[in-house]
Amino acid sequence: MKKLLGILVLGLVFCGSANSESLKPLSEYVEENQDNSDDPAFMFYITTRCASNYSFGATLFLNKGLEVESKNFQDISVKLKVVATKLLTNKSGYTNDEAVKAVLENTEDIYVRYIKDGKEHYSKTGSYINGSYIEDDLSICKKLNETIF
Repeated sequence: MKKLLGILVLGLVFCGSANSESLKPLSEYVEENQDNSDDPAFMFYITTRCASNYSFGATLFLNKGLEVESKNFQDISVKLKVVATKLLTNKSGYTNDEAVKAVLENTEDIYVRYIKDGKEHYSKTGSYINGSYIEDDLSICKKLNETIF
């Protein structure tokens, strides 16, 4: 259990890139860890990262008054959080309460990083997502969502 959390913390620390983005693009993370694709820690990170990406998109939709789209994205985020919770309970020996806590803490941390990076990108381009790594992450997360659900 501690090993998994240690891997996740190190992953978040080292996923920052030199150009002020808080997170390494998901495509780079996947490519660098392709040999670990069956590892529960890898799958946990991908699902929590995508849950956070969908939560960020839901927030943007809600801020534009697009409540249906926001709800759709939030629903996907919740489903991915459930998958991440099941990964921890089934593959890493967490109790349900421990797993829920870990998922919520990780997704909140990543969500905050998306907000920070989205705001920085908006100040430079006038868009929170378009042309950023966040947009690229969303395309990967859509594929994951289609594969799982």
